[in-house]
Amino acid sequence: MGSNSKFRRASPEDRISNLPDSVLCHILSFLPTKFVVATSILSSRWKFLWASIPNLDFDDSIFFNHDIDCLNPRQRLSFMNFVDRVLDSRDNSINLEKFGLSCSGNCDLSLVRKWVCLVIGLNVKEIKLGLNLRGHFELPISLFRCHTLVVLRLNWKIFVDVPMVVSFLSLKVLHFNGVKFSCYESVEKILSGCPVLEELMIRKCRWDYGHTLRICGLALKNLILDWPSMVKGDHECGTVIDAPILEYLDVRDYISENFVIKNLCSLVKANLDVAQKFDQFVPVGVYGNCIIQFLKGVSAVKSLSLSHDTMGAIRYAYDYNFPTFHNLTMLELGASACSGWALLPDLLASSPILKNLVFVEGLFVYHHFQLGLSHFNWNPPVQLPACLLLHLKEIEIRNFRGVAEELMLAKYLLKNARVLRRMSIYCSFSEEDIQIHRKLLKFQRGSTACQLEFIF
Repeated sequence: MGSNSKFRRASPEDRISNLPDSVLCHILSFLPTKFVVATSILSSRWKFLWASIPNLDFDDSIFFNHDIDCLNPRQRLSFMNFVDRVLDSRDNSINLEKFGLSCSGNCDLSLVRKWVCLVIGLNVKEIKLGLNLRGHFELPISLFRCHTLVVLRLNWKIFVDVPMVVSFLSLKVLHFNGVKFSCYESVEKILSGCPVLEELMIRKCRWDYGHTLRICGLALKNLILDWPSMVKGDHECGTVIDAPILEYLDVRDYISENFVIKNLCSLVKANLDVAQKFDQFVPVGVYGNCIIQFLKGVSAVKSLSLSHDTMGAIRYAYDYNFPTFHNLTMLELGASACSGWALLPDLLASSPILKNLVFVEGLFVYHHFQLGLSHFNWNPPVQLPACLLLHLKEIEIRNFRGVAEELMLAKYLLKNARVLRRMSIYCSFSEEDIQIHRKLLKFQRGSTACQLEFIF
């Protein structure tokens, strides 16, 4: 090679900037809006690209640290001005797909209202509001008539004052988390204007008054209700659920003392965690009967989970005559300190094709076990349940301690589950405690194919 030869390093190629606008906008749509707008300084190619992004996501936690700067008015003003500028500068000929706003502290409620009203006019499909402000934000009436909205998620300090007319013609997903309603009937009024709603979540919300929460939806497939103690009042409260194609039901309710369950013939999975509050308005026996009626309403379910509180409530029923769960293949049970496993024989007898049985909290409630107050209450049934003879294939016991009562129940199940393939035991005793391990291995097994699995 000649002495005059020269080497030159090739300049790096900006391949991203050469992508089509549609591709770049799609990539940017996954970022918080603050970072999207910041790309405008990269080059002239990027200067106005952000204005065409179909998603807007504003989160004040990106602008300042809540623990340090929450009381700094300049930081708060900076965030509000940024949101204002972006919405004013955006190309509003382009419809909005998603709008997210998360802010707390002393944010101007009138500005928040202005922003929400603006995005409603942009044919928005998804709105998520997370507002933890000094006062409750009242939703504008125009929101309840947004025909393009498909997903609506409302979180924290939002007051839902429902107008006379509700028209969510396209809404499929509706989440209320920690918001405030004036009354139970507000929910019923909203649902009456949601003809295609498929998913509803009501979690830790508040009502000033009301008697009955009615959940009715011809298109509803997923329903989550969760309120441990969030309702003011001096009267009995109730819940009505009527959803003919509902597939998933998750209820955690320590408020309602009366349940009416209708038309849940399509149910696949149900989780039930219920108990009476201390200032109950109906006797415990009546409440227990009510929970039995609840179970009759979900008797078509394929997978059922009953918490320890639910098991305890049922035990007080005047007549715990379980329905037959003709489709049930998975049963998860919590351990009730007051009732123990007195209900287990009846539950097994009522589940003729049960395949999986899970003791999710073990066989003892821990703190009662420590105090010596647990009631195990296990008495083997006279007649073997059909599921043990023909269908039960897997049993899982968590938090196993190896005390005599637990060993007795494990022994019964191992001996009488004739087609059992696996019993998995999550052990709370140490791996070195070989005696318990050996006892379990020596128990007679009704199925020659059964494997005993220990998980430490």
